[in-house]
This record gives sequence, structure tokens and C-alpha cells, in this order.
Amino acid sequence: MEDALAFLRWQLSRIVEEFPVGLFLAGDNAYSNSDKLLTPFTRPQTTNSYRDAFNFHLSQLRIRVEMAFGYLVNKWRIFKSPLRVRVANVQNVVNVACILHNWCINERLREDNMWDISEDDDVASALTSVSGSTAEPNIDLSVGDEDVSLYRRLYLPTQVYPEQTSEPELLHMPMLPNYEN
Repeated sequence: MEDALAFLRWQLSRIVEEFPVGLFLAGDNAYSNSDKLLTPFTRPQTTNSYRDAFNFHLSQLRIRVEMAFGYLVNKWRIFKSPLRVRVANVQNVVNVACILHNWCINERLREDNMWDISEDDDVASALTSVSGSTAEPNIDLSVGDEDVSLYRRLYLPTQVYPEQTSEPELLHMPMLPNYEN
């Protein structure tokens, strides 16, 4: 059964039609365009740069949404097969997966940032003993603020990096929306 026909027969099509003003579903050219379902212009319809730009941006949006769900599928087993929940609960399942994903990232980053300087000294001594080299025992293997990746600087709480001007969002992975309400 083709995608467009399956979509029309599925309960989701009725839910999409009830979206509030300003909320849309992004689709590909297998579906027909509607007030709530945005699809790209066909090649003959792409007669000006505005329509071409619309197609480009819609394509970029769809790619990012697919990437976000790819992250979820790889992280959470529940998404590896069709969901066995009522349509009304699908949003809750996705919301919880996004929240848990972001929580896992926050916890991992906090744990990574809690290293003791003594641990760095232990690592330095272990490295020199394993390599058998005692020529450079005073190599500084500690990690300073300037060594921390941009990713960590952007997404750790401002107490860790006071030079940040605003509170970071909970979003830590490209395109996973923050569904905490």
C-alpha cells in the first residue's frame, strides 16, 4: 500500500488535520499538500527561487527529523519495531525518550566533569610507567577550561562555566525537541 493511501486510512491523518494554527507535519512528495501537511513543490511547480528555497528548507527539516528519530531508534529499543501503544500515547512515548536521552547526556557530562586532579596525576603516572619512560614525568595531562569541547561549554549548566550569558536549553542532541512541560 502506498504511503499516501496508508496515511489517509490511518488515525494520524485525522489528528494532523486537527493541529492548531501554525503547527504542520512535514512530508515528502508521496503525499498531497494540505493546510497541515507540507510537501515539496514538484519539479514543474518549482518556477521561482522562493519555491526552490522552500523545497530546500523543507528537505533540510525532514533530514534533521529523520536524524533525530535515528538517534532515538539507536538508543531506545522500543523504536526498533512498530510501537504497540495507542496513537494518543505515541507523543508521550517520544517525549519521554527525548527527556531520557537529554538526561543521559546531562549525567554523562556532569560525571565527566567531576574528575579529581589526583586522578589526572594517577593517569600521568600510569602512562609513564606503562610506556617505561621516565624522561618526562612532569607532563601536564590535566584538562583545563580551554580544553573542554564547545559541546560541553554550550550545554553544561552556567555554574560550571560562568562566562555563559544565558541559561542553556535542555536540548543536547541535534534536533531532539525539549518536550518537558
